[in-house]
Amino acid sequence: LLAEHRHEVAAVVMEPLLCNTGCIAPEPEFLSGVRELTAAAGALLVFDEVITGFRLARGGAQEWFGVTPDLAVFGKAIAGGLPVAAIAGRAEVMDQITAGTVGHAGTFNSNPVGMAAAVATLGRLQRDGDELYPRLRATGQRLMNGLRSVAADAGVPMLVDGPGPVFQTYLTSADSVRDYRDFAATDRAGMARLHAELLRR
Repeated sequence: LLAEHRHEVAAVVMEPLLCNTGCIAPEPEFLSGVRELTAAAGALLVFDEVITGFRLARGGAQEWFGVTPDLAVFGKAIAGGLPVAAIAGRAEVMDQITAGTVGHAGTFNSNPVGMAAAVATLGRLQRDGDELYPRLRATGQRLMNGLRSVAADAGVPMLVDGPGPVFQTYLTSADSVRDYRDFAATDRAGMARLHAELLRR
């Protein structure tokens, strides 16, 4: 599609780790392949890191997978849960905002409380990340293993998959969920009932 429409595509926007469709890791070389194709087509590569940013690693999915996009979008994790959003990227692209070529207006831009929270959060991750991230991954894996064990004891076919800081449960006997088609084939109605029961209890 990029080769066919190279002069019509301004950007490819994607989650590097699919978190709005479960928690699906890309196939090896997929992200680097998209990086090469967008560069060849003159299109920007934009990562939606609203969920993955600062959860997988200090550098988000970019660090985790070793692929750097032109732009990345981050959400409230940047400020420890406060309502902050941010765009980050290459100077050549970001300079379009400071030069006034591209407008970037918002009611809460540079809100002092949100910015103070972001400075504190990012400072803590920078200072203590080498201790925090392994603990976060280990805690996530422990929770994932517990869910697997409970499901197995109940005779429920459940796949629990993800890197730990983020993960997903699927009601399926499949050993992996690799894409949206696999996700759509899981028992989503059963998961909705499980979520409702968890909330009720």
